Amino acid sequence: GKFNTGFGDVRGKNGIIIVEPSLHSNSEQFGHYKWKRTGILPELPLNIALQLPQRSGDSFSTLTRSEAADFVSNHNSETYPQLLTQRIGYLLKNPPVQNTRHGTFQRFLCLAMKDAAAGFYSANYALVEIEMVFNSFKSVTDQTPREFESMALWAMAQVDAMTKDEIAIHSLTTAPHLSDKLMNWVRNHD
Repeated sequence: GKFNTGFGDVRGKNGIIIVEPSLHSNSEQFGHYKWKRTGILPELPLNIALQLPQRSGDSFSTLTRSEAADFVSNHNSETYPQLLTQRIGYLLKNPPVQNTRHGTFQRFLCLAMKDAAAGFYSANYALVEIEMVFNSFKSVTDQTPREFESMALWAMAQVDAMTKDEIAIHSLTTAPHLSDKLMNWVRNHD
């Protein structure tokens, strides 16, 4: 949304709520979750609600590993592979702060999977490269089990649910120079 970096996590659709005494994913070290505070959950203040984007369209939780394998196999074109290099370069120059890494990479993966669906670069190549960058920001020992995989499965599900028209709009707004029809129109209307 419109929050500055360093705010923390605001969870909505596809967020999680963990209740006491759920077992922590690293239960050997942390045991069970325990409430720090209890009471009535207040309504989200309007000034915060206005900073959050509205959900658009349906949101889907995640793909199965088999569905993800199909997604990767179906999105292997490379009409604009240098775009991934540019996107990763920008991320490296503007790294997320500690409390925003998960959300930043989740959004980044969603963008990369949209690019892959548009045929700019292969989904497999993007996943491999982005995972290496994620691991450089957040060591594997600091990650929850299968953290990157769960973010990738979620991102692929969001993109898999998009219509062909939505992918086409993403393609044209991201790289209009790749559309012969659009660029011919531009040349004829200079």
